[in-house]
Amino acid sequence: MDPSSSLVVIGNGSFLTGCLDLLRGPCRADVRLVVTDPEVPTLTGLAESYCERYGIAHLASRDPQSPEVLAAVSSCRPDLLVSAYNLRLLRPQLLELFPRGAINFHNGPLPGYRGLNVYSWAIANGEREHGVSWHVVDGGIDSGPVLGQKSFPLTPDDTPLSLGRKGFAAGKELLRKVFLPFVAGELRPVAQDAARARTYRRGEVPEGGRLDFRWPFDRLERLVRALDFGPLERPLGVARVRHARGELGVLELARAESAAGELRAGRIRAVRPDLLVDCADAVVELKSLLDPEGERLSSGELAERQGLRAGDLLTS
Repeated sequence: MDPSSSLVVIGNGSFLTGCLDLLRGPCRADVRLVVTDPEVPTLTGLAESYCERYGIAHLASRDPQSPEVLAAVSSCRPDLLVSAYNLRLLRPQLLELFPRGAINFHNGPLPGYRGLNVYSWAIANGEREHGVSWHVVDGGIDSGPVLGQKSFPLTPDDTPLSLGRKGFAAGKELLRKVFLPFVAGELRPVAQDAARARTYRRGEVPEGGRLDFRWPFDRLERLVRALDFGPLERPLGVARVRHARGELGVLELARAESAAGELRAGRIRAVRPDLLVDCADAVVELKSLLDPEGERLSSGELAERQGLRAGDLLTS
C-alpha cells in the first residue's frame, strides 16, 4: 500500500487490536481512525488503550452511520475501511466515503454460513470443520466477493468460545495473506455462489433452543454445546425442555453409563441424585439445570419445586 494511503478500522476486542498490529506493521497501512461498538461484549477499554498508546484517533458508537462517525470518517479522507469483528450492517452513507471500498472479517465459511452466531450453528449442524473469511463489503449480509478463506477442524468438544479463539487466530493469519495483494490490485475477489448461500439472522436459534428426546444423544449434546458460552452472556439462551408441570433449562448433559432396559424417549428414569432421561439411543444424565426464572438448581431441588418424578415425560 502507498504510505500516504489511509484506513479507518471498525471493530472490537482483541481481534481488532491484533488486526491493528498487522495493518500498522507488516501491512504498512496508515490507520487514522478506529471505531468501536460499546454494546459488543469484549475486554472493556482494550481498543481504547491501544489507540491512546499509539496516538490513533478513536470513538465509540452503536451506529456506524451516526452523524458523529460520518463526520469523523470524512475528516480522515480515508481510502479503505477494514471491518474487524464488527456486528453492525455497513450502509451506503458510510461506504461511499471510501474510494477503495471496504473489506470485512466474517467468522464463517461463505456462502454457507452468512450472518450471526455461526459458530453455534456449525456445532449444532454437526460440521466437522469450520472456517473464516475476508470479503469485500457490498451492502448485504456477508454477501460480497471473497478475498480468502481459511478452514480449521471443529472437534467434538468445541464450544462457540473455543471456535471463536480458532477463528480469530485464522482471521489474523488470513488478513496478513490477503491485505497487501488486495490493495495492490493483485488479488481478484471471487463472487459468492448465491444458490449455496444460507444466512443466519438475529433471533434465530438452532432447533428453536428445544431439546427433543426422540433424537439420538449426539444431536442433543450438540445443541447444548452450541448454546454454551461459558461465563459470557448467552446470546441464544439455553437449551430447554418441557414437562407436564413446567419447564427447565439444561446447561450440560452427558451419556449415562448404564442404559439397561427398554428406552422410551423422554421418560425420566430417576430424579435423584441425577436426572436421568431416555433418548432415542441412550440414557442421558441432565446436569447443571435451570428453573424457568434462570436459577441454577440440582435435579433434586427441581424435582421438589416442579413435582418431577420418575416416569414423567419430558417433551420438546
